[in-house]
Amino acid sequence: MVEKKHLQQLLEIVEKGSFTKAASALYMTQAALSKSIKALEDKLGCVLLARTPRNVVPTPYGEILLAAARQVLPVISAAQIELEILKSSELGRIAVGCIPCFSEVLLAPAISAMLKSNPNLQCTINTNSWETLEDDLVNRRIHLHVGAPLVNPHPSIKHIEIPLSRILYFIRPGHPIFELENTTLNEAQGYPFIKLKSQTFQAFSGGFESTSESSPPFFSVECNDFGTVKRIVETTDSVGSCLEMMLSEDLRSGRFMEIPPALAGSYLWAAAYIAYWDDPPLGRMVQNLIGELLNVAGNWPSKTDDHSD
Repeated sequence: MVEKKHLQQLLEIVEKGSFTKAASALYMTQAALSKSIKALEDKLGCVLLARTPRNVVPTPYGEILLAAARQVLPVISAAQIELEILKSSELGRIAVGCIPCFSEVLLAPAISAMLKSNPNLQCTINTNSWETLEDDLVNRRIHLHVGAPLVNPHPSIKHIEIPLSRILYFIRPGHPIFELENTTLNEAQGYPFIKLKSQTFQAFSGGFESTSESSPPFFSVECNDFGTVKRIVETTDSVGSCLEMMLSEDLRSGRFMEIPPALAGSYLWAAAYIAYWDDPPLGRMVQNLIGELLNVAGNWPSKTDDHSD
């Protein structure tokens, strides 16, 4: 008897205080809106709205229906969003957010693998700060969040831990730190340390796992762009920090050198996480992407690998 459109119309009229303004907001004529409300009142057998010299106000009957509208409409809207998310993932449309330090080394290979088996895949990738992507996931603008654990997540948001990835310190060739003898990284704090901004690595606070009692250094420079980090390290005596897989090509080419364990004093490991809504159930394409992300991460060096070379 009472349709969604009636609730929307009633709510709009009361909020605008005018049939004319409400009709404009609803892209209707005033006559059509008045006719719709009159038909609803006739069905219910009561008057819902009263006109005053200044505006339109709800009657006691209208107040009851308005209270229901304020509760029901957001629920219907949320359900429609969830349906669209599930439908889009089943049809091969995926929206995924990823923090910068994982976009190239983790997400890109996973998407590439997906495209080989699903050439019609449509994917939107948002590389952004940890806080922004958390908000995107909470508000269901993305299917997956690849990065750090969410803070106080909704009970229906689930996490999958990605195998730990080694963090290394790197410098330019010829850096004076190599002239030091028996000096640990903690004792070499005279050099500036630089890393990606806090939304990436600091998001792993509590997620760092060290192979010794040495503590991570104080970082004097933070930056959102890893290309900028590398450029500063390349042209100064700064010490950079990143995930091992982010620098593999530059280490092989000799553009940068890793500070060896004898100086670093320890290895640091940072855990990453895939976060997603578990309600409604994940679509097939989203499940496939999670599988590809885990496959890529499974090829990363682990804590049991030998890094002595």
